[in-house]
Amino acid sequence: MTARTLLFTTFFLAACGSELEDQIDEAADAVLGRASTDGSCAAQYRPLLEKSLRMARSVATTPAFQQCLDQTIRAQTTLSSNIIKGPYRACAGDPYATSSVSMQVTRALAFGRSSNALQYRCQTLADPNWGAQADLEEVGSAAETFTFNQSLVDPWFSQSGPTNDPFWYPHRMIAETAWHEAMHQHNYNHGSAAECGQSSTYDMYMQSMPYMVGGCMNEIFVQSAEHCGNMDQCGPTATPVVTGMGVTSCSCVYDPAPLAAPRISATGMPGAVVVSWPRVQGAAGYRISSGTDGNSFPWSWTSFACNDTTCDSIDPQTWGDLYYSVTALNGPLVESPRSNVDNSRGWINLSHASGVSASQSSTFPEHSEAWRAIDGNRDGDWNHGSVTATGWNLGEYWQIDLGAVRTVRQLDLLSRTDWGGDYLQQFDIYTSNQTCAWNNTCSWGPSRASQDAYAGPKTTLTVSRGARYLRLKLRPRTDLGNPPPGASVMLTEVDIWGN
Repeated sequence: MTARTLLFTTFFLAACGSELEDQIDEAADAVLGRASTDGSCAAQYRPLLEKSLRMARSVATTPAFQQCLDQTIRAQTTLSSNIIKGPYRACAGDPYATSSVSMQVTRALAFGRSSNALQYRCQTLADPNWGAQADLEEVGSAAETFTFNQSLVDPWFSQSGPTNDPFWYPHRMIAETAWHEAMHQHNYNHGSAAECGQSSTYDMYMQSMPYMVGGCMNEIFVQSAEHCGNMDQCGPTATPVVTGMGVTSCSCVYDPAPLAAPRISATGMPGAVVVSWPRVQGAAGYRISSGTDGNSFPWSWTSFACNDTTCDSIDPQTWGDLYYSVTALNGPLVESPRSNVDNSRGWINLSHASGVSASQSSTFPEHSEAWRAIDGNRDGDWNHGSVTATGWNLGEYWQIDLGAVRTVRQLDLLSRTDWGGDYLQQFDIYTSNQTCAWNNTCSWGPSRASQDAYAGPKTTLTVSRGARYLRLKLRPRTDLGNPPPGASVMLTEVDIWGN
């Protein structure tokens, strides 16, 4: 990581990042992360800034953006207003600088469609002409962080035009700035010819990757403003974007950022069941489903009502069901993980209640933390980032703090499915109400449930006990050697049903 700070002037602006894999699946675009800020950006500026970033996420997923990057990286290209970009010439230290042009295009596009979260700040910088600044570093899968120049945020806010502004100003300027700074976060640099190790003909505004990606973000905004018209015509979660470079037709492109799983509750008797949940940021709608078990939900409907903070829906079925689920939706392609609730005995999924946290005895490297077993994501492939894994020592455990003493009825344990699922065996479940239960010196009492043999991808256990803390602890594996070795706790999801 380099501590240098990259500054960006207002003349040209630009792009965002992705993971540092050696290869990507070019047929599947990454889902871009959401933007957030701290208290440094005044509340009145945030709607403008975050709307602009939402529009940019949509633009980055389009064929038009991909075509622009491909053209400018490969050859000198004249964009709107006679702005010239390309071909790409690496600045010293740029990633993939010695790779083929095709790989450079692939990586720039992957970085521009990052799944990373974007964290921005607002601060007055030393030079009023600087649009923003960011550190030059390799963030990998961490959040991309940069600072907007408050000297420009003020005029952006005061000069923001109507939604049919023919130039989509200042939204395109904000989007360009963010994507430019995010490219610095993936170690792309710019500077003088000498600083970049290039000949005197090098022009960083034309040929450096941050300015080129920025030029393409700006270009697709400009073309879309010219041919698509009102930026809000597609609704609050989509942007009208040209369908290709130099093409006059447009389509509504939905925000690709992931949606959080709604945390739901169901109350009432059959014939009058009300399903409720907090509003999900970025959701354009919801699908409510029900069924007689927690695995299949054959009945679905999309009628609901929301106020500023919460939504609810009345089950249109007269008989009522035992289980309900809600999925947040944004367009035809983006939907959240499904949240379930058991209404059969007034039970709820305590794993998704407020104040709940999880920990484990140790963590296997790479996206295997304890909280992934209560994130609502039931994808059992560890490579997709929603499976826990401890180390391989004797006595490894996973545990949950429900935040208060709850009546626990049943545990549904979903194991890893791509490999190692059979390790979810020979374990015991312990409970405790003590606030010091995270400390191993506390007494957990006798086992409240156990499992001797592997029972498949889902294991259901009855507990029926009041508890605040629950711990799943592995026994020594008698089937793997003598003396018995340890094993790893691998969990896709833990659903704790109770009230």
